[in-house]
Amino acid sequence: MDITLLIIYADFCDQNLITRFPKFATISISIFNTILNKSICEIMRQVFLSSCNLTLHVVVRRLCTNANVKWNSHKVRQTFINYFKKWNHVVVESSSVIAPKQSGMLFTSAGVVQFKPIISNLNVPVQQSRPMDSLGLAVSCQKCARVNDLNLVGKDRTHHTFFEMLGNWSFNGTMSKQTVCTHAWQLLTKIYCIDEQRLHVTYFGGDKQLGLDADQECKQIWLDVVGVQQCRLLVGNAKENFWSIGETGPCGPCTEIHVQLPDGTLSELWNVVFMEYYKHEDGSLQKLSATHVDTGMGLERLCAILQNEDSAYGTDLFKPLIDSCQKLTGSPPYEGRFGVDDVTGLDSSHRIIVDHARMCTFAIADGLKPGHQEAGHVLRKIIRRALYHVSLLGEPRSGVFPNLCSAVVDLYADTYPQLQSSRRLVDQVLVEEEKRFSGTLTKAKARFDRMQEPIDPEVMFLFYNTYGLPMEMVQNLAERRGVPFDLQEFEQRLQEQRRRSLTNKQKQQLRVALQQLELPSNTDDTLKHSTMETQTEDGSVAYQTACCEGRVLAILRSQTPVTEVTSDDQVQCSVILDKTSFYATDDGQTGDRGILRWREGEFLVDSTTSLEHVVLHHGRVLCGKLIAGQTSVHCLVDVNSRTACMQQHTALHLILGILRQHLNISTEQPLTGMINRQSAWIQFYSLQSVQSKNYLLQLIDKHANMLIEQNCPVITQIMNLENAKLLLKDDFPRVIDSKTKTIRLVTLDIKPHPIHQLCRAGMHVSTLGKLYHISPISLAEGRSIHKHYNCYRLKYTIGKKLFTK
Repeated sequence: MDITLLIIYADFCDQNLITRFPKFATISISIFNTILNKSICEIMRQVFLSSCNLTLHVVVRRLCTNANVKWNSHKVRQTFINYFKKWNHVVVESSSVIAPKQSGMLFTSAGVVQFKPIISNLNVPVQQSRPMDSLGLAVSCQKCARVNDLNLVGKDRTHHTFFEMLGNWSFNGTMSKQTVCTHAWQLLTKIYCIDEQRLHVTYFGGDKQLGLDADQECKQIWLDVVGVQQCRLLVGNAKENFWSIGETGPCGPCTEIHVQLPDGTLSELWNVVFMEYYKHEDGSLQKLSATHVDTGMGLERLCAILQNEDSAYGTDLFKPLIDSCQKLTGSPPYEGRFGVDDVTGLDSSHRIIVDHARMCTFAIADGLKPGHQEAGHVLRKIIRRALYHVSLLGEPRSGVFPNLCSAVVDLYADTYPQLQSSRRLVDQVLVEEEKRFSGTLTKAKARFDRMQEPIDPEVMFLFYNTYGLPMEMVQNLAERRGVPFDLQEFEQRLQEQRRRSLTNKQKQQLRVALQQLELPSNTDDTLKHSTMETQTEDGSVAYQTACCEGRVLAILRSQTPVTEVTSDDQVQCSVILDKTSFYATDDGQTGDRGILRWREGEFLVDSTTSLEHVVLHHGRVLCGKLIAGQTSVHCLVDVNSRTACMQQHTALHLILGILRQHLNISTEQPLTGMINRQSAWIQFYSLQSVQSKNYLLQLIDKHANMLIEQNCPVITQIMNLENAKLLLKDDFPRVIDSKTKTIRLVTLDIKPHPIHQLCRAGMHVSTLGKLYHISPISLAEGRSIHKHYNCYRLKYTIGKKLFTK
């Protein structure tokens, strides 16, 4: 294509662009001065778009983006702040990367976190000098941390444990949709000079289930006001373009600006949320009296675009740290390889180390210390993962990671001056943690080397859970000795261990609190089993729970009795009622979720437990005030959640019945399991070893789903001990409390051979036909507590519905 056409198109994008690239000045400026007619420019632009290939697009994009401006990260960040400051936005400093306790999060994961009080209509300060309710427009660059995909960090181009979120906000309708969208587009295309031909925009296309129409106002703003081409405006569904803070709370449609990458794929750049509704627990939406606007754009991703890098690791936010890492470790130079191209894994190690160095530096500077619980435990895990990868880059040497974190301070000190004053603290914490990990590693390796073949996979869990070795290191040790390593199963065991430890501690604190309360009575929970079936118009089965009203006897906050709690407190607490229809976690089945509702407010129940015949509803007040001894509430159980647990529970007994037919399952060792809404598992002991796990899983899949199709009744009944022994015969447990007089039994009435099993607690569906398709997931060997038995753990879930009658 003629170079003149390129220049004319470049001039159309920016009248000063031609002067920045003298090597393209093949025609005089006077020629451009004659091209003043907009229609001519439009014709030339269309010709360019129809004839220019991807390569030329990339060339012009690079020229239009970088021009003569060097977009270092400091300038990118400050340009964003200054732009909105010019438009009367108040500059709000970043809050701590450690989330406030009342948020329910460990780390601040988005810029909106510190503004939640104003969105929730609470009068608390953002900064001590400025009360929250006086803010109309705000702009900030927020320090954020996300650790939910830790194993992906360093392995791909997008995941980071620490990042900065650029954002601007409008509260209580201060700024219109049109103004917000226009600002975003102007900043990207006119200030950052990103070629608008690279940008695509999405908007909310409506959702029948939510009862919402498409956001036509937003669509027309982009088309008619901003001038986005129709072909670059895309419609999105509720999953992509409807955003909420949590399961309940402010929410609304969003519009996103995406940028086209060199390979042609789109990457989300800027998200703009119009919070127009409040979402209740039942899923219903209530229109808010005023709209809030929440926007967010990742600094790292924006810098990668403006600096023409394929990932943030090539920008000035990471490259100086990678260079320092290479010098400190003496490793081969970083080559920027990902995935299968990173054959040695050294590039991934570089990325993991520098990413974790940023996260650790900011977290420690904000006051977090490595520990055994919550955020402190996560910090220790991240530090040890980084130290492990330091050891992979060269000869072991101390001080590498602390020195690298000092380089992080140097890199960010101008933007975050508080880092400079925390430099010594960061170094002290990391040096001490490095020494601690070195001693732990020596002990763990010595024990591992002494272990004899074959090594039980269960033992490998010890090295992670007890010694605190990073996941990759445990996996590496397992592979060296040929020990099977299932990462998903490994994570599940870890979660179970933490849950047991936390529960034991809470139980002890609760016992003390209950003794102090001297409650007039235990909780009457006889209505918890009252689940009624109804037939819907399409023939499917729906469930309802019994209506129940209970009086608030007590409220516990951090296991300490309090007289009242309000939505302003924004804290987790536990409510004790004299009467409830909520099922408390028992016999492995997860407790109910739902709502406690009274005339002036609502309490969101996210879990239910019991202790000493007292039922505790754990959650938080959504609105209003809850007063111990005065408030009466209606108990509204989340029926979908309970139904899922009922189905998983019945499925467990069906699977156990099939296992007993094919394996000699011990009645001397206890059966254990866990049932939740998504999946369940059962651990059992067998005198026989399973020769083929895949065969057994296939057998369970076939038999269980065949029995589901028969739609046999499921019956629960209370039976005296002697009759239960006659009925269960060899399946009756050998170990049982001598004081027991009656037994609760569940019967799957399959003809001609019913399945009878003990079932101490929990609920079931009325027929097998009301189950879904049972899908066995895995069968893993556990650590047996008896030398004569083989221990197995079977995990399963429920998928697509097969049968309805």
